[in-house]
Amino acid sequence: MWDARVKELEKETMALQNTLALMTTSNFHMKDSLKPMMDESVQARMEEFEVKAKNLAVRKQSAIKQIQKLEAEQTAKLEQYETICDQRYGIDNRIVERELEFKMLLSDVKNQEISRKRTQSLIQKLLRNLTFAGEGEKTLVSTDIKLRLMRKKFEVCAYQT
Repeated sequence: MWDARVKELEKETMALQNTLALMTTSNFHMKDSLKPMMDESVQARMEEFEVKAKNLAVRKQSAIKQIQKLEAEQTAKLEQYETICDQRYGIDNRIVERELEFKMLLSDVKNQEISRKRTQSLIQKLLRNLTFAGEGEKTLVSTDIKLRLMRKKFEVCAYQT
């Protein structure tokens, strides 16, 4: 895309240079046509050619200004394009960073889930192996363990944020 844009600008510059060369050639031919004539209306023709020369000079200056204006516009567009490319590159980098961060968070969640399941299985095994005086004591110990696990879970969540 960058090369295409540069080629387009080069074509425009070449066209404007051709226009300028045409104007210069026209001026040269006009000077040749102003050589002394054998006619009695030489003075009138000289004035006419001078007016044409002035008009061509004005057109030439106008063309030069137009070329300069187009070059300035193309330079501004090129700078704008470079800025957009830089911004896009930065956005792409941030997207990659966020994807990596997301994958790391998913990995952490999976690890925590594995740890939680392992802990629950150990708790269940512990509760089966313990002998309790009654059903109330078993419920009390089970509730205590669940509360401790929730507290630890909230501490981990609070630490991550």
